[in-house]
Amino acid sequence: MCITTNLAANVSVEYLRRKSDFYVKQQHMAKIVKQKKRGRPGTGHTPFVGVRLPPPLIALVEKWASKHNGGLSRSEAIRRLIEIGLAKPKATKPRE
Repeated sequence: MCITTNLAANVSVEYLRRKSDFYVKQQHMAKIVKQKKRGRPGTGHTPFVGVRLPPPLIALVEKWASKHNGGLSRSEAIRRLIEIGLAKPKATKPRE
C-alpha cells in the first residue's frame, strides 16, 4: 500500500509539473499573439473619406457624371468635381 501511494504521489507530482509547464507555455505564447483589429483591414491605398450629401446635391453629381466620359461612377464624379473646384483660382461663394 505504501508503494502504491508513493507511486501515485510521484505520478501526480509529475503530472502536475507537466501541466504547469504546459500552462506556463500557453500563457507565454498568449503574450506573443497579436490581437485582431476590428473592422475590415485597410487596402494600403488612398485613405477613405466618407461624406454625406443631401439628395438634391447627389442628383446634381449624378447628372454631371452621366454627361462626362460616357457616365462616371458617383465616386469618380465627386473626385473630379473636387479637382475642378480646387483648380480654379477664383474663390466663389459657397452654396447654402
